Order: sequence, then C-alpha cells, then structure tokens
Amino acid sequence: MSNRPNRKESPGYSAKATSGSRTPPWLWIGVAAIVVVALGTAVLLSGSDESSDLTVGTVSASGSVLAPYQAGAPDPAVGKSAPSVTGVNFANEPLSITNDGTPRVVIFLAHWCPVCEREVPVLTDWYATNPDLGGVEVVAVATAIERTRSNWPPGTWLREEGWPFPTMVDDADSTAGEVFGLTGFPYFVAIDAEGKVVERASGEVGGPAFASLVEAARTGVASTPLPTGDSTPIELGQSG
Repeated sequence: MSNRPNRKESPGYSAKATSGSRTPPWLWIGVAAIVVVALGTAVLLSGSDESSDLTVGTVSASGSVLAPYQAGAPDPAVGKSAPSVTGVNFANEPLSITNDGTPRVVIFLAHWCPVCEREVPVLTDWYATNPDLGGVEVVAVATAIERTRSNWPPGTWLREEGWPFPTMVDDADSTAGEVFGLTGFPYFVAIDAEGKVVERASGEVGGPAFASLVEAARTGVASTPLPTGDSTPIELGQSG
C-alpha cells in the first residue's frame, strides 16, 4: 500500500489538461505592457480636459475705440458709445458684448496679474451674497494671455476660483482690451442700457466699489468718487 496522500482534485481540474500548458512569460509581459500604456493614455486624456480650454480667441470689434483710461483724470470715454465685440468663451462658444439694451459691467483680467489674483476671489464671494444685480449683466474678458506666465491656462484658474461670470477669450492682439481703452489690470467698464460708458476703473476695487459700478450701469449715473481699496493696477506691459 502506498503512503502517498490521496490528491483530491477540485471540480473542473484536470492535471492532464494543465500539464505542459503554462502561459509563456513573454505573453504576460506583453499583456502588462498593454495595460500600462492604456492606463497612461487614460490618465493623459482625463488630465487634459481642463487644459483643453481655448486660450487664443477670435475677436471682431465694431464701433468707436475708447480713449485709453487714465486714473485720476477726467474720463473722455464717459458718455461715449461703447464698442461692440463678438468672440467666444473658453469652450469656443459664441459670446458677445454688444449694445443690445442690457446694462453691463465688463471686467478685463490677466491671469498672471497679482492684483487680478486677489480681486477674482473677492468678486466671486461678493456675487455669492449679492446674486441679484437688478438686470445688469457682468461679463469678463481674459486678455493678455501668455503661456509662460502664472495661472496658465486661465480657464482652469478661473474655474478653480469658482468664477461665476461668462468670460470671453481675447485674441493674440488683445483687441477687446484695446478697443475698450485698457491700460492696466484689472479693468472695469460700466455701460448703461443705452450702450453709453458711465464709468471706468482700474486696479483692485473690492466688493463695495464693484457694487457701485453695477449700480452705475443700472442707473446710468456714476458714483463719485468710486470707493476703492488698493486701486493700483498692474499696467499694460508691466511684469506681474
């Protein structure tokens, strides 16, 4: 009698069938390589969603070009018709700033501007507690976009800040900013329902001054003087 223990085979197990049929190591290596490549591709694709924002827009402008803004001086643009610009947002969807009977405040932002970096969360928080703007539309323009500078891409930056306002992407020549007389960042233009410029401001204005700009657009009457915080803007061409 043999003392060798009996081998109880599990259901479906066949020693004969598995003998000599092991999977070659090279096949497992190939499968592993395919899985790694697939996972890497998935990660790249998922990570590219937010960076696929449009960063150079196509802007068409019409109407008169506003005089360059100068703080502390009488503003020659007040009472003038604001230009109209048509373009697209970060998702390449149409977005326009036109004289269509809607009072509005236009905000120009540069993603690399440290004053803009401070102002964006302040205005975002202000709007969260003041969502009723009395029929005034607020629209932003992302301009002076530069790949090599901070907060690139600007769409991701604004999204992470919870920025609530529709935002146009300026073109490579900053056409939208130019026709509105932009000279520094951030920059604000209040326009009444008749399409006339009521008030302009540049620099860090904060919630109370922004509320005054909204009211100026709604009523057509500027607040003088505009209550501002740190009103020193980052000038056009200045390093941020």
